[in-house]
Amino acid sequence: KERPPLRMSKAEFLTIARNPVFPMLMIGMLLVNVPQTFASAQLKLVALERGVSDTGATWLVSLYPLGSIAGRFLCGIGLDRMKSNIVAMITLGIPALSFIVFMIGAPPMWLLVPAVLLIGLAQGAEGGRFHALGDLLDPGDVLPPALAGTDAGQDLEHALAARAAGDAFA
Repeated sequence: KERPPLRMSKAEFLTIARNPVFPMLMIGMLLVNVPQTFASAQLKLVALERGVSDTGATWLVSLYPLGSIAGRFLCGIGLDRMKSNIVAMITLGIPALSFIVFMIGAPPMWLLVPAVLLIGLAQGAEGGRFHALGDLLDPGDVLPPALAGTDAGQDLEHALAARAAGDAFA
């Protein structure tokens, strides 16, 4: 059996780009990656600003990857047992509430710990949900290269969001 070419032709890319699901997918990728920018560049600074000690803020930063690892497993289990849109709503919607915790004046540590874990959960789920994208968009064998191309967009989004967050807290 002959392997498909690794490069995507212009016609194949246009087929994907014209699909009405594609812009929603790209916007979703942008929005889903905002928490990672917050956690990787601003979490400790925001925690310190909210009155958490330096040691406590560092501890919160170290909890984020644990939530991310749990999110990968939980999202994978959920995708095996439920529809992908339900899993996405749970694993990406509920952690969004965690940002409310950071908006209150001086949140207690017992409230910050689950908030950071849930933000990490959302990021882990973001990586795990790629298995379900075939339910949304099925243009053949060109989907994996198209998804690989989103990495550059994510990197740009992270850089811009980190800059904006840095300016906001400066």
